[in-house]
Amino acid sequence: MMIIKNKGLCWTCHEHKLSCIHIPKCASTTIKHSLNYVADDFHKLPSEYFTFTVLRNPYERFFSAYAEALRRSEAKDILPFPDSASSINRAIDLLEGGVYEPHFVPQNKLLTKNDGTTLNINKYIWFDTFERDVMTMYGNMGMRDYTISIMNTNDNSVKDCVRDIVINSGQLKDRIASVYKADFDLINSVFAGRYKLRL
Repeated sequence: MMIIKNKGLCWTCHEHKLSCIHIPKCASTTIKHSLNYVADDFHKLPSEYFTFTVLRNPYERFFSAYAEALRRSEAKDILPFPDSASSINRAIDLLEGGVYEPHFVPQNKLLTKNDGTTLNINKYIWFDTFERDVMTMYGNMGMRDYTISIMNTNDNSVKDCVRDIVINSGQLKDRIASVYKADFDLINSVFAGRYKLRL
């Protein structure tokens, strides 16, 4: 069984007994700063804390994670030709082999314990509407004096380039769908098929 680094990491605001399960490339940096959350271990939180997480279309999350990997120096050896189908294939090869750079870890793997049981999450929020939905959630909890400032955005030109390469290669799209199948299933289950998970 593979142990994933940062499994159980959450951002916690003890003042409001509120915790967000950390999923890279799913607005967690923005949420962390919205209430001055501190890093915590989900498994050690008191049971009365309200927990939530943000889920994202796996295709869009892959594009964002790929752009993030290119921005980080350690990716240069793995992806020597970043804007090519061969480098995207190389990244997917690693994912299929269970080698995950933290930003590529499937969302569902970060929402389970090492034994495979699902974490107790009170609310799931969709990435595309997270700003509105988090502010609504804060308001419903009586936390009306907080704002959200979008942080940690990548250059969209890299994501757009990767998206175009994937769209023009049915094989790459299918491989991404296969690697993240459990994420697609989770999102369809949690949101009852409300969101279109396509490119």
